[in-house]
Amino acid sequence: MSDIDNQAFYGSKLSQNNRVIRKQRNQSPRTQEINGVIDKISEHFKQTKTAPNTDISYYRVGKMLGRGAFGKVNLAMHKLVRKLVALKSLNKS
Repeated sequence: MSDIDNQAFYGSKLSQNNRVIRKQRNQSPRTQEINGVIDKISEHFKQTKTAPNTDISYYRVGKMLGRGAFGKVNLAMHKLVRKLVALKSLNKS
């Protein structure tokens, strides 16, 4: 398959190892969010060959569900798998 056929099939230019190069300017905000998480995880795997630590940037934080003596609990959604979770944040002091 020629580069022209690949470009027509995938809708974007392909790199040498046949992975689609994502164009940031044509993507929706949700797609940009997902690609950001995927890129961050991929880079960590390439560098260390291990899974990255979970980071707050993997979640979209929503409304507060409750507050306690040590912190609060918010409703959050994991950007990559689109699952709702309860995110507990603790006061450092």
